[in-house]
Amino acid sequence: MQTHSMEPRNPTVAFLPNDEQAVISRHLDGDFFKTDGAINRRGREMEFLSECRTRFIADVVTGVSGVCMVASELPESNLVADGEG
Repeated sequence: MQTHSMEPRNPTVAFLPNDEQAVISRHLDGDFFKTDGAINRRGREMEFLSECRTRFIADVVTGVSGVCMVASELPESNLVADGEG
């Protein structure tokens, strides 16, 4: 490991050998690639859900779908609505 002194206060900075830096860089690139892929998938899922929501609202407003009919087809949920305890 090399150390270099920098002015003005002369702190010492350690540098790893180039081959170790390359190994670390490849590892981080792989991790970031996986993370970026997951983020992109979630983004596409969110866009799809937004499109579904917009379509649903349009169908209800135009009378194509009835809210009561659609609600009766939804699965039971254990979620508590806002304001309920």
